[in-house]
Amino acid sequence: MYLSSVSSRLLLYDTNNWELKYCHGKSDGIIRDVSWSDDSKYILLVNPKGTAEILSPASHNLVLQHIPIDDSCAACFQRDGHRNIAVGTIKGEVIIWDAKNKEKTKIFPTLPSYAAVDFLSFNAKNTNLAASMQNGDTVIYGLVSNIPISTVKLNCSKSISAMKFHHEARSLLGLATDEGHVILKDVSVNKDKVTFENSHASPVSDFVYSLINRDVMLSCGLDKNLQVYDIKQRNVVSTLKTPHALTSLAINAENQVALGTQKGYVLLYDLRDLTTPLKILKGHNNKVKKVAFQPPRKKFMSPELSLVDKLDTISPNIESPIQNNSLDMLFTCNTPPNRSEPPARDVEDSFLFKMGMEDKSNEELESNHNRSSLETYRKSDRNEFRLHQLDIEKSAIDDNKNCFLHIMMALTKQKLYLEKQLSQMSNQLLRLEENQNELVEINRKLALEIDQLKSRHTSF
Repeated sequence: MYLSSVSSRLLLYDTNNWELKYCHGKSDGIIRDVSWSDDSKYILLVNPKGTAEILSPASHNLVLQHIPIDDSCAACFQRDGHRNIAVGTIKGEVIIWDAKNKEKTKIFPTLPSYAAVDFLSFNAKNTNLAASMQNGDTVIYGLVSNIPISTVKLNCSKSISAMKFHHEARSLLGLATDEGHVILKDVSVNKDKVTFENSHASPVSDFVYSLINRDVMLSCGLDKNLQVYDIKQRNVVSTLKTPHALTSLAINAENQVALGTQKGYVLLYDLRDLTTPLKILKGHNNKVKKVAFQPPRKKFMSPELSLVDKLDTISPNIESPIQNNSLDMLFTCNTPPNRSEPPARDVEDSFLFKMGMEDKSNEELESNHNRSSLETYRKSDRNEFRLHQLDIEKSAIDDNKNCFLHIMMALTKQKLYLEKQLSQMSNQLLRLEENQNELVEINRKLALEIDQLKSRHTSF
């Protein structure tokens, strides 16, 4: 697994030992955008010149494809795949690119009040695409109707600093602003669901959703703070104060948090213990534009052929033996194709039949063939059973791991909540102690004034 961080170059770190494995790009400008495909195979990058590139860590050349769309600002893969890519441009254009056929498949109509596209995000079911513009508007495009279906406007701000759909709730869209707000909107009804006003004292640079608990969200800002939210309870669970202005944020399934900084560092924390960083990576000389963890590998119902395999298997000099057939590996009719059979032998004319040995020989051959077929079938059944058992065991292990991580996340959440309550109680005790000291001082002064009055009374 890798952690990617971009500034003027793309750096890939191995998450097992945090060693630098790959370096891509030149120091001629800040990379505009970077993201991973959900199947964890490819990286999508928009270089400083405004060209989107598809990269593969498994490839020696690293760059697999250049997307010929000028002045690109943002780009992202579709959910659960890598074939369709959304690209946004400086002119406000939003285009869907087919990475397999290398062509534009959808060009959405540009709005009259267009502006440069800053952020793009597919929803969980690939039915909607959100595009945030520099003028503060976020346009929701329908991927079935291929038209803009709504425009999200914020009353509290006209400057969007981060935007992304929730990875599970398909209508939940998160927006962050330069004023320090984080808003979650239900785009199906275009209403605010949760609003965290002034959660940061300066612009919010990035936010992410937890992969373990769908109700947990994190945000970072230029105020050097990391905030942990409980969406369901609508409150801030914990706050981490760092010594650096934070520019980007990422989290993985192991609750490891990566924070990009203004000075080019990448801070790594464990969400279960935010007291000290696990590691500080110092590979960049400029501010870290974005950090992203490689997603865990998933098994999809209809897996796509990798782009590397497509490039290797498609050759203009080799023709397919079956042409104009969309059902590969399947028969085109209800019955299998006829196979040529050897001509029937006249058994009665054979020498073995006349000697009375033909029937026995055929029976033995048939019996041996049946036994061999049965044994092969049994072996195949045993192998399939073993594979099925292995799949069941692996699925059980994955379920147990997810359950354990969920429990750990819940315990961490409870721990952070109790720590916050304990901190509040400690502050209250300090205030009570201060009030008590003030009362003691007031009593002392009153006793002194009483003594002075008594001494005056006796003198008279």
